[in-house]
Amino acid sequence: MPRRSSGGRSARAAPRAAPRAAPVRNPPAPASPAPPPAPVQGGGGSILGGIGSTIAQGMAFGTGSAVAHRAVDAVMGPRTIQHEAAVSQCRIHGQCCQWS
Repeated sequence: MPRRSSGGRSARAAPRAAPRAAPVRNPPAPASPAPPPAPVQGGGGSILGGIGSTIAQGMAFGTGSAVAHRAVDAVMGPRTIQHEAAVSQCRIHGQCCQWS
């Protein structure tokens, strides 16, 4: 396909003037200062209380997981595990795959 003639124009386009921003007629109101941060509540609890809370949270998570597994089993059917015995395929030596 032949190239088109540039029609007397140079290969580079002339630079364009940057668009001017419109003058602001109503400036925005200054932002109000942020409210002070909330006071930090002291932990005040005992170590045993923190561990007890963690244990209770873990028990709740485990219970929810068990309920979800039971719901999935009810919809999809019970999970089955098949155990298969692996048979040695060593035919070169009779004892190469046996452990003593």
